[in-house]
Parts: sequence; structure tokens; C-alpha cells
Amino acid sequence: MTIPYRLGIRFNQAKVLGNTMNHKVLLASVLVMIMLTPSLVTISYAASETDLTAHYRDMKAAIYDKVRGIYGVDYSYDWYTNKFTTDPKGTVDSKTVIVDGKLDEAIWQTIDPVTIDLKPTFPWGGAVSSVSVKAANNGTWIFMAFQWRDSTASLEESARVKRPEGGFFYNATWFYSDNLFIGWWMKDYKPLGDPYFNTHYAGTTMGRVPWKKTDPSGQANLWLFKAYLGDDDQRYWPLTSTTPRTWRWGPNSGQDLVFPYPFLAETMLNSTSNYFIGTGVTHVSGCAFPERVTFPFDVRGNGFWKDGVWTLELARPFEPHLQNQATHATISLESNKVYSIFFGASDGHHGENEDVGSISQWYTINIKPSPSSPSLPIPLLIAGGIAVAIVIVGVAAIQIRRGRHRVASAKTS
Repeated sequence: MTIPYRLGIRFNQAKVLGNTMNHKVLLASVLVMIMLTPSLVTISYAASETDLTAHYRDMKAAIYDKVRGIYGVDYSYDWYTNKFTTDPKGTVDSKTVIVDGKLDEAIWQTIDPVTIDLKPTFPWGGAVSSVSVKAANNGTWIFMAFQWRDSTASLEESARVKRPEGGFFYNATWFYSDNLFIGWWMKDYKPLGDPYFNTHYAGTTMGRVPWKKTDPSGQANLWLFKAYLGDDDQRYWPLTSTTPRTWRWGPNSGQDLVFPYPFLAETMLNSTSNYFIGTGVTHVSGCAFPERVTFPFDVRGNGFWKDGVWTLELARPFEPHLQNQATHATISLESNKVYSIFFGASDGHHGENEDVGSISQWYTINIKPSPSSPSLPIPLLIAGGIAVAIVIVGVAAIQIRRGRHRVASAKTS
């Protein structure tokens, strides 16, 4: 299967030529400059040649689970009671993307992929050399699709065994999960260090985060496709692959931990630690967010491996779950904004695990607004309206003064 390559889009700044021959033209020039300032003025940094675009599409997503069917159509889940309901009578129409990892909906064919080059994280990493990315949004959700080469699907996770020379021990029967990573920079300025990922919620990152010294307050939200955990092809689905298979704290403490649908795990990565937006299975989220109940299923996603290629689809609301908003640990997205993003992958059959694998540089992604939305931010439109009013009032005042002057001149003559 050929994964195509296509460059992103360069965003050119609009140029405005003002004519200042007289006061009216000057005022009009100022107005034009205000009104034609590009919509990206809300962004704290400019886009580059390697930008991605989350194109606007009139679409929605339904997550497919091979055990229970289509979430929201065949069944639904109540997070607050940890209960499932069958046959809620949802609908699937031509605008619906079924998140199953197959990309067989027509709407995906309207979006060109961009191939992202990856580099080894260590001399013993680098099994995955690139990943193909498509992105879209509907104004309230972001949708992404990925493809990358992997000769063998790995949906098991052996206990990690480190080698003295570095990396991890592996052979034909002892290997680790395949993984894909999407990292979102959560600050309103460019990252001050290289990207970093870790497949495990190990708490401390042992000083390996590249921005630890250059930007101690830096923070990223990682979305982790872990084939052995959140994919509906894993052996224990829809139960967790770890034990015990019950919630350890929160309102569902002691109850069975049954995943509601295929998903990507989320972590909050800062300069010292990698904290899981938890399911109540690991201790790390409890350490990071004491007495906080977090929602671990914001990123719906499902993978599908065939003929040496992984395909992954995901959908995630712009706004995190209310319980995650309280921690400020996961990113909130908006239309008409640009974000820094990176990608990574690890091949479990090649012994890649933790922070061993392949990783990209930082990229930028532009979340395009609806064509029917204002092309300029609301504050800028208000400012433009005020400017128009000032020009009209100013011109009217000048004309009134001139008229009065002519009347006075006529009387004196």
C-alpha cells in the first residue's frame, strides 16, 4: 500500500497599500488595514511550510466496537453510573464517519494526506519511518486519520525487560504493544524544546523531557493509541488488559472496569512527569490530581491492521469532559487557531517501548473555521465596525462644517 506525501499549506500575510493623499483616504486606509488583517492575528505565532490543516467538514463521528456495535446507535454508556444502555436508537447518515480504522467513508477521500517523517528516538529506535495524517473538524470536534507501515500487528504487552546496552529485550514471543502518539503543546507560544513521548504512565520521566531546563513550565497533552489497551482487537476487550480489572477510586471504586468504546489514552506531560488521565487503574493520576475524578475516554479511536499497514481513526470534542477541564490537564481546541503538534510511533515487535521508537519534529496545525463563519475574529469585527462608524461620523462632521462655512460665507457676502 502506498502512503502518499503532500506538503502542507503556507499561510501568506495579506498586504495592504494605503493611500494617504488626504484625510479621507487616510481614514479609509486605516480602516482597510484593520479589516484585512489576517484571521490568524489571534495566534501567538506564525505558521510554517510544514503546517497541517484540519479542514472544515459537515460531519460527525460514531465509534464502532466489535463487541457491542456502534456507540450511540446500538448502545450508550453513562459515565456517572458506570452503566450501559442497549439500543438507544441513534442514527447514522451520510455525514457520519464510523470510527473503525477503515477510512471507507467518502468524506475522507476529500482530504489529502500529509506524510510526516519520523526519526529514531535512540540508536535502537526508528522502526517506523513515517506516518500519514489526515485531519478535519466540524466546529466542535476534531477528526484525524493515520496510516503507518508495520509488518506485524502487536496487540500484546510483555513485561518490560531492559537490556544493559539500552533499549528493551525482545524476540518472536516476547514483545510489546504497537503505539501511536499525538502530542499537543498546551502553551500559547512555540515549544522551547524538542518533542518527547513515553508509552507508560511512569510518573517521573527521569529528567528526559527536552524542555525541562529551557521551559520548566512547559506542558503537553499526549494522545496515545495503545493497541494492547484501547483497541477492540485486544485479547481482553472490553475489559482492561491489566489487573485488577476494577476501578480503584472515584465514584465507581470496586466496580468492574469495562471500557465504553475503543479509545486513546491521554496523559499530561510536563517537564518532570507524565500523568495519566486515569481509569482508576494506575496510581499516577491519583498522585497528579488528588481527589480529582478524571474522564479517560475523551479521545474516541479505533485501529485496524491489514497487509502490513496500521490505520487509525480518532474523534475528540474540542472541549474536554467537564471533569478534565477542572484539572487543566488536557487541551481545549478552537476553530480558526493554530497549535503546535508532534507525532510518534513505536513497533512492539522490534522491542520499542517507553520512550524508544520514532518521533517527529514540532509541526503546526490550523483548525479551519466553517466557510459560513466570520473570516475574522469577533473582536476584530467589532473593532472594524467601530472604525467604520468613526469614518462615517468624521466625514459627516466635515461635510456639516463645510456646509456651515458656505452658509456663513454667503450671508457675509
